[in-house]
Amino acid sequence: MTSKTDYDTFVKQLTTKFNFLKSSNFEEKNRFLFEKQNDLFVLSQILYRLDSEITPLSVLEQELSQFVSRHAIFCYLGDEYLNQTLSRAIIESIYRIIISKYYPLRQERRIRSDNRSQMSRDINEKIAEDSCKEWLPILNNLYGKYSTGLHNAILTEKEIWQKLNSFGNLPKSIDNEIEDFKKIFMCLLKLYFSKEISGDRKLVDSSVLIYANNHLSLNAYNNFLEECS
Repeated sequence: MTSKTDYDTFVKQLTTKFNFLKSSNFEEKNRFLFEKQNDLFVLSQILYRLDSEITPLSVLEQELSQFVSRHAIFCYLGDEYLNQTLSRAIIESIYRIIISKYYPLRQERRIRSDNRSQMSRDINEKIAEDSCKEWLPILNNLYGKYSTGLHNAILTEKEIWQKLNSFGNLPKSIDNEIEDFKKIFMCLLKLYFSKEISGDRKLVDSSVLIYANNHLSLNAYNNFLEECS
């Protein structure tokens, strides 16, 4: 696995802008958070490779990778509201990717206009008899969690100054974010490669497996391998 190399390259780029990243205080938990963000980014790139000739699915997968990249960069600003906004955008992208996968004839305009509740119902209709169905409530709960955070976003003047002073700190909720990114990765993986939709055919070729092996963390790669090879 080369996720450590990916992380070292990432930190090298950021430290040219954010000197605080050179502190050893950031090393351990920051590496764990990046690993989970990177796993989701790599998975979005894998899906894009698989669907590169499909529109709007490939467009949605590229959007997901951009949201994950933004989260990886902007989480250092210490702004929980921004983190929650990007996390919800990531989850919304996953709903739309799954809808586009399950309903390939659905127009992009409708995919983008349907609300989250409708998308969840449509996904559920397709996987009612599939073992992956247990992951849809998890995705729904994550969406609800980050939506609640956005609806309680008004800050006092004191809190605004506290936000400014926290610039350069990892988010206070980093442990939760690490766990949530693990869940988000598994939701996308399980729902995308639903046996109900994909059948028993081989889903990826050797070049994709090599890419996954090179860039996913060990646990993520093993989960990926179990689902689609």
